[in-house]
Amino acid sequence: MTIETYVLEEQNFGEAQAAYTEYAQIEKLFKERREVYRESFNAISSKQIECILIDEMHKLDKLAKQVLLTQKRYLKNRSILIEKIDSLVLSIKQQEMEFKVYKKKDSDTSALRHAKKLFEESLIMRDHNDLTKALEKAYMANECLQALISDIKNKWINKHQSKLGGLFEDMDIIE
Repeated sequence: MTIETYVLEEQNFGEAQAAYTEYAQIEKLFKERREVYRESFNAISSKQIECILIDEMHKLDKLAKQVLLTQKRYLKNRSILIEKIDSLVLSIKQQEMEFKVYKKKDSDTSALRHAKKLFEESLIMRDHNDLTKALEKAYMANECLQALISDIKNKWINKHQSKLGGLFEDMDIIE
């Protein structure tokens, strides 16, 4: 498997899956409702106090409640996504430390550079509040590093099996 062409077939973000799925819609809905509220508030507040109707006040109260509920969902999803990204960042950093221990080939170093590039892109996206894309990039970087470390470990096991595996096959176990 070449890490550079690694394709993320299925994104499984665990507990963040619902937040990931809903985030873009909730963010858009929150911004739309907030704008409608702002426009309605400005229209009402520009009137003379005695000209404000009870129905307008109730409508604005209802809009305010909708905005606050949507904001709550938006902030919750945002928090979950940031927490998941941060946990992936920690995992990636730990895997990079683990990677330093192993003997590497040029192809392994190239794959590591690819994973680091994905990781850096995820941090930039997180800083620019593009959380769903940041999560995707962090997830891909994490998966690349996991695959790379697994590949290195498998090569190590295969090396030992090919060099020493036959040595132990013919031995009788003495009890």
